[in-house]
Amino acid sequence: MKNRNKLNNTEKSAKTTVFIFGMAIAIVTSILVSLFLSGKIIEIPKGTHEGGVISAIGVSAILVFMVIISLIVNKVIASKQNKKL
Repeated sequence: MKNRNKLNNTEKSAKTTVFIFGMAIAIVTSILVSLFLSGKIIEIPKGTHEGGVISAIGVSAILVFMVIISLIVNKVIASKQNKKL
């Protein structure tokens, strides 16, 4: 019974960690996209086709980068959870 409670506590801790990390990734991603599209990171020409292409490529790059970071960190969290068990 004690092992079962310990496992449940470990699972709850892991789920909480993943949830908090997911929220942090979402907040950082939205801030980066907002800063990029407002022109604070690089200057984007407004009202031109080039500006639209630059915006699309930049947002795509930010999203891909953040997905890669989240996958790496989730893998690290999973390996730490496996070591605890």
